Amino acid sequence: MMPFSYFVPDYKVKGTIASMDFAVLNQAGIEGVVLDVDNTITRLGSLELDDSVTKVVKQITQEYPCCLLSNYTPLVRRMREITLDIPIVDTNFKKPLISSYREACKLLHLKPKNIAMIGNGIITDIFGANLAGLYTIKVQPLGYNSKMMKMIGNII
Repeated sequence: MMPFSYFVPDYKVKGTIASMDFAVLNQAGIEGVVLDVDNTITRLGSLELDDSVTKVVKQITQEYPCCLLSNYTPLVRRMREITLDIPIVDTNFKKPLISSYREACKLLHLKPKNIAMIGNGIITDIFGANLAGLYTIKVQPLGYNSKMMKMIGNII
């Protein structure tokens, strides 16, 4: 893989995770899913699923072994795990370090090539997961507060 290609997702969703076509997971041979939290399934800093993604996250967790990967402190991560009822990777390693994704693979008991990382961050989610060998899916972030930020998000 060329260095720049680590920043390119395997699949790009034009909208948020709520608009994702999940047939892509089956087509890619995905057996498990790692979800980013902030701005992917919750609004920044929230402990609750965003209303627009509740159905989609339930569908993912019913069809695939799933876990959360977040750079928040252990206490906040634990609160989210309880609130969202999805196991969270408990590691001191932060995204985009490969070690954080290896911990997710261990938690799911799957090989990296059989796991999809779904997130909104090019560096923290896509770059790190590509380095670790996961299938990567870039979604648009939830909760943009300005037209400029939305425009930047659409470009990347």
